[in-house]
Amino acid sequence: MKLSTYLLAIAMLVVAWASLAQAAPIQVLSFEGQPTDVDGYFGVAGNGWATPWEDDSPNYEGEIRSENPFTFPGAGDHYFNFQGTSDNAQSIHRTYQSVPGLDITQPHQISFLYRQHTNNGFARIYDLAGGGNLGTAAAWILMAEGTDFVIFDSDFGTGFTARDTIPGGEDFIVIDHEYLITIDIRPGDGRFDVVIDDLTAGTSISYEDARFRNQGTSVSGTINFNDGNGNLTNFDIDLLTVIPEPSTLALLGLGMAAALVRRRGRTA
Repeated sequence: MKLSTYLLAIAMLVVAWASLAQAAPIQVLSFEGQPTDVDGYFGVAGNGWATPWEDDSPNYEGEIRSENPFTFPGAGDHYFNFQGTSDNAQSIHRTYQSVPGLDITQPHQISFLYRQHTNNGFARIYDLAGGGNLGTAAAWILMAEGTDFVIFDSDFGTGFTARDTIPGGEDFIVIDHEYLITIDIRPGDGRFDVVIDDLTAGTSISYEDARFRNQGTSVSGTINFNDGNGNLTNFDIDLLTVIPEPSTLALLGLGMAAALVRRRGRTA
């Protein structure tokens, strides 16, 4: 790809991402604010977030750090690092709510950047009211287990027997690679889709039409991050975003980004 073409495409991506952020009724959590701002760990509710960040245990820590390792456009100078200090299966979580332009009982999308520092544990990302361990009441669930991305495609018990490695997701996780995780949620159907782009390697995996863990559970809007109760995983997130069905411009921008990264991966 010619340098001029690449720079033009990146410029279009930045514009698309900025437009998406401005249009979204939920404030994008870029962690660039102060601790008392909406995106600070000890921050406040507002701008579509019903609660500040909360945790279930002093043994699980979240910290906003500088010198951001994410290079994705818009990532800024700060990111959020999660690290467990004991095996407790608890979570750090935050709740979003319906606001003008977004009805959480209708289809909507969650996206964020993800980066993992260890590959001997697992990180669960899921919707569960009030935070805490999963029990039987969680809606959608995604897990990074060691080097694999795993999906939970329904499970009506307390175990995790309905787990499936996302096709292509085995050994997909590489330490310090950047991933863009997109979760499209259909509350009325009790279903969700997941797309994970490795922005470093230029590859992508996906899983469509996964079922909620409990079909009788509605979306609570509480996004939980935890390291389960096994080996501890140290991971980062950035640009946590909740939007209604994406605009054409946003899809164009993100699609272009994925295409560019994939092409760079093939031609490197």
